[in-house]
Amino acid sequence: LRSLPRPLATLGRNPSAGVDWLRGYAELNRVAVRKILKKHDKSSQIALTPSLGPWVERRAFASLRGLDALLRAAENFLALLVAPLDGRRS
Repeated sequence: LRSLPRPLATLGRNPSAGVDWLRGYAELNRVAVRKILKKHDKSSQIALTPSLGPWVERRAFASLRGLDALLRAAENFLALLVAPLDGRRS
């Protein structure tokens, strides 16, 4: 995990914090694309937001729902890894 960027390394040690970081990143991407489309629409005679806006919202990078599933899967996986260790301590 040392060679990964800090937020990605965090995902390995603390799935909840890592998924929160990914959630923020996804939200940042969504806001950025909305602003790009809005700026384009202001400077062009052809508005892209009405046609591309809904398409962009359906893309994986703009979706936060998948991150909740990722968090649940990571927590379940972590519980499977920790369960044998907890049994040895008893």
